[in-house]
Amino acid sequence: MSHESRPDLLMFGRTLRLPLVRDAVTAYRQQGMLREALEDAKDNNSDTDPDSDSESEDGQDLDADEDEDAVTGPVDGPPPLSDITLALKCARGYPLGSIWELGKHIKQENLEALVRIFLFYHQNPNSAGAPSVSACPSIDSIEDISVFHSAKAVFCAPSNSPGVGGLYREMIRSTPKWKTSGIIAPRRDCVLLHTGSDMPGARGFEVARVHLFFSFALEEEVFKCALIHEFCKSFDDPDPDNGMWVFEPDYNRDGFRLMSVIHIDSIVRAAHLLPVFKDDTPIPREINFTHTLDAFKAFYLNKYIDYHSFKTLF
Repeated sequence: MSHESRPDLLMFGRTLRLPLVRDAVTAYRQQGMLREALEDAKDNNSDTDPDSDSESEDGQDLDADEDEDAVTGPVDGPPPLSDITLALKCARGYPLGSIWELGKHIKQENLEALVRIFLFYHQNPNSAGAPSVSACPSIDSIEDISVFHSAKAVFCAPSNSPGVGGLYREMIRSTPKWKTSGIIAPRRDCVLLHTGSDMPGARGFEVARVHLFFSFALEEEVFKCALIHEFCKSFDDPDPDNGMWVFEPDYNRDGFRLMSVIHIDSIVRAAHLLPVFKDDTPIPREINFTHTLDAFKAFYLNKYIDYHSFKTLF
């Protein structure tokens, strides 16, 4: 059995290596050997790094040619707040002649309208209120549409066993066919979003679920975007018993998911949600982990998943 299907062995092996890495970093700092590594950090952050030994996720994207990106682990480089990049290879099997065709294929027939609204706010960042679709830019001249099944988040997490510079890397997935534990099902990860607010902790973030990563070109400008299902905070404060914020999937007045298109630069990192269980509501036996984000009505934003989340989502 490979270690890719045994996360416990991966964690054990990594734990054994950590003291050796710390000792090496200390020795290198004392000898002034890390300065050159920091200067070359951008090269070391490349997706094509053949020497990366980050652990693999317990799963496989069945529509990908290969799982080319290193998934999770330390990264060397100077510390940005967060950097999001789309996968190197685009996904196949999507109609890319127009945004309308793509939206119909993924059963999001309002995708065209959402892209136009996104472009309106891109051109009018200080606009207040929701514009009518007719007032939004035309997308008739959109070119080079591409779809991706993952994005890579690199963020500063000095206490998450980081690389040089305190950087940590993780993958955010949105794919229609993900195989794990013998089950094939869609995988749509959740993310933390910048709100532009100066509010501390989780008050300055929003949560969303990614349904599509895609890019397109318009008037010689390339836009890298995500189609998201928005979540909203259930209360003005975190749960007093466990300290976690509660979020609910947001719906419009007709009961449909409240979807929007955002630039991937709005994403900070992946978010881990835990279902809020009702004491008097039994869980059907047929529900498994692939149904969690669809079967429950409220979720805790898990700030205990790692140290970075704990210090960020208070």
